[in-house]
Amino acid sequence: MVEHVVEDVRDDIRHGHVADDVSHVLDERLHDAGVELRPERVDDLAEDIESDVST
Repeated sequence: MVEHVVEDVRDDIRHGHVADDVSHVLDERLHDAGVELRPERVDDLAEDIESDVST
C-alpha cells in the first residue's frame, strides 16, 4: 500500500501535478489510504521521492 502511494506521488511530481510540500502531500495521501506512519518516516520517503524525481 505504501509503495503504491509513493509511486503515485512520484508520478504526479513528474507530471507537474504537485506544487505543495512533498511531505505534506505524501502524508495526506497515506492518511487517505488508511496508512499512518511516523512523521520522520514520511519525511524520509518524501526525500527519497524528491531525489529520485530530480535525477
